[in-house]
Amino acid sequence: MQTSLGFVAWGVRLALFLGPIACNAGEEDRWKDLTAEEIGDAGKGAQIFRDNRCVECHSFEGEGGSDAPPLDFMKGKMSARDVADMTGTLWNHIPHMIPAFEAEQIPYPTFEEGEMADLIAYLHGGSGAAADSTAPAGHEGGADVPVEALGDPSNGRRLFDDKKCSECHSYGGMGGEDAPSFDDMAGHLSAREVADMGGRMWSSFPEMLMHFEEEGVEVPTFAPGEAADLLAYLHGGPMP
Repeated sequence: MQTSLGFVAWGVRLALFLGPIACNAGEEDRWKDLTAEEIGDAGKGAQIFRDNRCVECHSFEGEGGSDAPPLDFMKGKMSARDVADMTGTLWNHIPHMIPAFEAEQIPYPTFEEGEMADLIAYLHGGSGAAADSTAPAGHEGGADVPVEALGDPSNGRRLFDDKKCSECHSYGGMGGEDAPSFDDMAGHLSAREVADMGGRMWSSFPEMLMHFEEEGVEVPTFAPGEAADLLAYLHGGPMP
């Protein structure tokens, strides 16, 4: 009997020890496979893909133009980090798209609040997500994504200076004053808000490009993972 009780007690202690580890692993996995609804409204995103004329140059799931790369590579990349890093992919792509817009006499498309999140929900989730989308209106809600699931905020802090963002933008009371502060990003950690940052950067790019040219500053680019780290820092809050 004592042996049995001792075995039970040992089992209880093991469960108590492993329980938090299992929960943490489950929490980590939770952010590796977001639903389209957590990112945005994929149905609206499909409409934006057409209305903003993305479909005229890009193809997706076999439909669309061939003058620009297909966007099928985005489909299925549903982790919080993938969504955050798409901002860098978009940013790197814009300078190559502006001449094409000018050549085709297409007005530079901009995104209202929430629209980029909807578009990314569609492109990451696919047409099936668009058909099944039940996302509520608005893009402020949703569970907060842990900062570490987005990226490395310490590296993001370094990138904020290395990419010369801090020369124009301020954050946490430090930085330049020639461009809007990024303080409003801190704490906005839902997947929708993180995804929508791509639209904010996209819409402001022409104005920023003029400033880069006036100041003789080379347009920064992002290696894979860097934009995710930067957003982890900006959304997670200032740090020393």
